[in-house]
Amino acid sequence: MNRLSPLTAAELAQGVYDVQDDMQLKLFMMRPEFASDNSSKQHLEANVGGHLIRHAVDGFGVCAAGGQGYENDLFLMFRGSTSANNGADWVSNFKIGLGFTSAGRPAHLGFLNIFRSMTDDIESFLSRQTGFTGTVHCIGHSLGGAVASLAAEWIRSTKNFANVKLYTFGAPKPGMSLFSSAITSGLGTESIHRVYNATDPVPMIPLFPFVHPPHRDYGHFISSSQSILSAEAHDMGLYKNKVEGLDWPDLKRMPPQFTTENAIEEWLSSNIKVDPNSSRTWEWLNEALIYILKKTLNFSLTVAQSGIVGLVTVADKLAWILAGAKDMIIGAWEGSKWVLRFIRRAMEALGMAVTVSLKDLTQTLIRNVIERLMRRTLEVARRAVQIISRD
Repeated sequence: MNRLSPLTAAELAQGVYDVQDDMQLKLFMMRPEFASDNSSKQHLEANVGGHLIRHAVDGFGVCAAGGQGYENDLFLMFRGSTSANNGADWVSNFKIGLGFTSAGRPAHLGFLNIFRSMTDDIESFLSRQTGFTGTVHCIGHSLGGAVASLAAEWIRSTKNFANVKLYTFGAPKPGMSLFSSAITSGLGTESIHRVYNATDPVPMIPLFPFVHPPHRDYGHFISSSQSILSAEAHDMGLYKNKVEGLDWPDLKRMPPQFTTENAIEEWLSSNIKVDPNSSRTWEWLNEALIYILKKTLNFSLTVAQSGIVGLVTVADKLAWILAGAKDMIIGAWEGSKWVLRFIRRAMEALGMAVTVSLKDLTQTLIRNVIERLMRRTLEVARRAVQIISRD
């Protein structure tokens, strides 16, 4: 089975951004990895944005049969967010609802709608690839990485292609745990190459209950000294430079940071000032939220099967669970203490006045803080992408 090198995957993830420029796209499609026959290629357009607000139909990806060294392979490549469509991509990014893939797995509604709008063209491309026996490579950076994840899951589950590989760079979280575990089981951890930068804000979104594949979030970690507000950490050019000259074993798979219960409790209990400009703050908050939910009976089942359709209902559901959790005592775990400390930490990160006491800890207050957290992390990521798009 062919596997792309980290540099080749990065170059393709960067090059597919030219899908909106006909001349540049022609040059990109002349790369030796692709077949020279034009009939072996398919330009993909997607519906992005809302139905009424900032709706756009524009170039989003490319399908191509393999060329030199990849004669039996197929490529599906998707671009990341762009400023060329008046912010329509970010309407989709903010559509943090729950949809279900063709195989019935819960995924991010905005990303899923984008992918669904391209499936007819992808079907058309695949139907022309008679006698195909090789590997399907699904590739993307940023938003394109999330869509590539959905494409890989769709191809493996509905087309039953045996060999599918996924390569993403700085991608947001595409679905919930059931989606992540299913795609990991279907493709195999060794076929999922999620590269993320330590200070890139985009892989941090959306907050839990959305998660990354491969299951348990073992992606290829890249160290970084850039601030999450500088935007440099999300630049595809930086990713390409970081992986140049390396093979996948050189890019070690790192487990999630800050995941031990003792470390989370220590952070929640400490008097260390929260720095909203640090990526570590948002990672701590995400892990602290997961920690509290894990202490609540059946939290994953409740969230995943609640018919979430938008940002408000996600925030409502989490607030409802946390409001119940504050009254729970499981063994030595005192719910009220940890929920209160989590909310105080979140309020501090959001720049809110931290005067809340246990009696103030209502479902309405919790919901307000959760919704603000979701929006704040999305805004940080959007600023990073917009700065790159203007450069």
